[in-house]
Amino acid sequence: MKKLLTLTAVGAILAAPASAVQKCVALDAGVNGEDLGGMLLEGKMDWYVNFPNIAVRGVSVCLSSSSETIENMPMPDGSGYNCYCKMVSPAVSLWHYATSFADEWDCQYFCAGMCNTQVAADSSFRAQMYSSLSD
Repeated sequence: MKKLLTLTAVGAILAAPASAVQKCVALDAGVNGEDLGGMLLEGKMDWYVNFPNIAVRGVSVCLSSSSETIENMPMPDGSGYNCYCKMVSPAVSLWHYATSFADEWDCQYFCAGMCNTQVAADSSFRAQMYSSLSD
């Protein structure tokens, strides 16, 4: 009887479907987030914006090429003055052009702050970013 119960329990575990946890989050491009100000992000690559119900996190990069949206990011070489932003949480977006800086140093130093400001305060930038989301 004990073997039968054990076999039944093992069979039930093996037969149970494996499922991942999935979270639904409403991202509304019309809602502004908290602009942390560029000074907190100077010299960093990561940026984050707090919205009323969720924190959006992302990364920034500077490139010499210029395009509105980049699907396949070329390997960044640390050069360039065009700032791009990508959301990485709660979903992943394509890379989106934010702005150009006067030189490479300014771009490397201020790009994350610019991404933060664009995502927090610019509804058209958010709409563009949110339209390219994947898991």
